[in-house]
Amino acid sequence: ATIAKRKQPTETFNVVKAFTRLLQGYFSTQINTVQVKPRKPDSVEVAGVLNDLVNDVIAKNQFATIYDNLKKDLMLTGMMVVYIDVVETGEKDSFVRPRYFIEIDRVPPREVRLDPMSRRADYGDAGVIHRFKWLSADSIKDKFGASWLNKLDAGVIALPTRLLQSQKDS
Repeated sequence: ATIAKRKQPTETFNVVKAFTRLLQGYFSTQINTVQVKPRKPDSVEVAGVLNDLVNDVIAKNQFATIYDNLKKDLMLTGMMVVYIDVVETGEKDSFVRPRYFIEIDRVPPREVRLDPMSRRADYGDAGVIHRFKWLSADSIKDKFGASWLNKLDAGVIALPTRLLQSQKDS
């Protein structure tokens, strides 16, 4: 009844979603692989080892799934951001050297802010790319201590406290 009063169509189609899926389907038919190519004949073995390393990192991080989401981010927001970190596993190899895991993950565009002072279209002159996350009051206490939460509540640190206030009320 409300839709009829507003003179809206009773059936709508999400054109953006359909177009995004169309482009994702097209991109999935393209071969996108990382290849390390040797620059000199004596670096063929090194390139082979590096190709194996890259393929292992991509497989262990389920990059195919991450890549689908990255393509969607690029089509909808014009930005795709990946977070790469080297994490200690606590394990040692046969030479008693520490083993590390290379973690790759997608950063949602809503958590990223680009340098507002940048003037180039490709942000090549950007001085900063900022990532932020909202934290609950309990998370702030656990990670930084109650004194930081008190400073936030007192307005000593200029950060939005609406989320923190809603945590207290519940």
